[in-house]
Amino acid sequence: MTIGEILGMLRDSSAVAGGAGGAFRWLSLKPRNWRGLLIAVLLGVIAAEFVSPAMVPWVTTYTGADILTASRLSAFTIGAIGMGLVGFALDYLAARSGKMKNDNDK
Repeated sequence: MTIGEILGMLRDSSAVAGGAGGAFRWLSLKPRNWRGLLIAVLLGVIAAEFVSPAMVPWVTTYTGADILTASRLSAFTIGAIGMGLVGFALDYLAARSGKMKNDNDK
């Protein structure tokens, strides 16, 4: 197997698109750190692999894109949205745990 074949397989991978979506979402986070980037890419890959196949028919219908393009677009989108939802959940839990600590201190 040559390097070109390996890169060709990666180009067609929804995991790479999902990881890119996670990395794209990571760019909007403050502060940025390497650990956050690794988590964002990993969660983007996981979300893209499990959720994006369900989104492909919708993307194909509404954009008129071919299956491969729709698969990449849905994987990237799910990776970015998945990271947004994870960030929201983590912020909510952090705020809630801070509130609970403040209530117990009184």
